[in-house]
Amino acid sequence: MSSASLYPRPALAEREATASLLASADLQALLPLATLAVTGPDAASFLQGQVTCDMREVTTESSRPGGLLNLKGRLQISFRVLAVADGFVLVLPADQLAAAQQRLGKYAVFSKVTLTAGGWQVAGVLGQHAWQASGPWPAEPNQVCQDEGRMKLHLPGHFRGLVLTAAAAGSAEVTADAAAWQAWLTGSLRAGDLMLPAADSERFQPQELDFHVLQGVSYQKGCYLGQEIVARLYFRGQLKTRLACLQGSDPGGDDALTLVSGTPVTAHGQTVGELVAASWGDPAHVTVLALLRDDSEHYELISQEGRSLTLSALPFTR
Repeated sequence: MSSASLYPRPALAEREATASLLASADLQALLPLATLAVTGPDAASFLQGQVTCDMREVTTESSRPGGLLNLKGRLQISFRVLAVADGFVLVLPADQLAAAQQRLGKYAVFSKVTLTAGGWQVAGVLGQHAWQASGPWPAEPNQVCQDEGRMKLHLPGHFRGLVLTAAAAGSAEVTADAAAWQAWLTGSLRAGDLMLPAADSERFQPQELDFHVLQGVSYQKGCYLGQEIVARLYFRGQLKTRLACLQGSDPGGDDALTLVSGTPVTAHGQTVGELVAASWGDPAHVTVLALLRDDSEHYELISQEGRSLTLSALPFTR
């Protein structure tokens, strides 16, 4: 594999801390997510010609997931886009910020737009207690509300959302607590709502990550880079995989155990898919997001160290 994300199993103490956060349903933490503002009179039309989602659906009350594709229709960068007074804000993994600036910057010179990195701190809220304590929230996923100067985005999942707060000038870069990030990632995988890390850029097509289900792909809007491939998959019914959430038992111990994106997932000795991402939500289990080509009761994958894990399907919480 030319590019792949590594998901090493955290130490036992960290897995226990993650389990405690998930059990308490009370996660509120700053996340290592960056923001890129696209502002100016041409912001909407500029992004409409660049991204997979329909920017006409992005308002002060409605957000969309979206992506920037390569010529082969594969995701280079994925994000959430929210409307602000003078344009839009993309929320994306911090390790994708430079690539997003470079990609959009190539075309921004032909439009009346300005690209500005930073300006917002992004916190994640996960769990019923955290949700209630930080209310009010919009009623449905992808909806946005304003609350005391903050933007609050309801994400797919079980009591899951983002809070964007205007950052003070010179604010330090966020380094997420390891247990909090592992808990957040677990919630994201259970919802099948993953922002693509830089190591997996150009590995997946947007429909493979359920962008069409999450309203992150439009088949009615105009052209954008990679649009022809995306449309062909849809109109010819060529997508042969499905996104799935799987759970496996942790084999125990505290020795090295690393899962790698792109690792084959097998069933009955046959390769039926590949691993997309993984997280450890507690000492006894691993949660996996996978692309699959069949339906089976149990699956298997091999860690980087050669250890076998048996996995079973879980329903998404959307």
